[in-house]
Amino acid sequence: MICIDGGVTVSAARKLMREAQVDEVLVTRRLAGCPVPAGIVSARDIVVHVLGVELDPEVFTVGDVLSCNG
Repeated sequence: MICIDGGVTVSAARKLMREAQVDEVLVTRRLAGCPVPAGIVSARDIVVHVLGVELDPEVFTVGDVLSCNG
């Protein structure tokens, strides 16, 4: 499993996922300066919640995608 900060753009996450040949990443956030798990974003999440509704993957972050998933 690959960990990625919630502030990383969807576009950068998608590139990392493709390079690492993974379908999901563990999204982290900072708590008292340390990364803690915030959730998981999958390739399907990116397709449905970003590309499927024509949002800009260069602007939206993986943290935004987590917010879409409740």
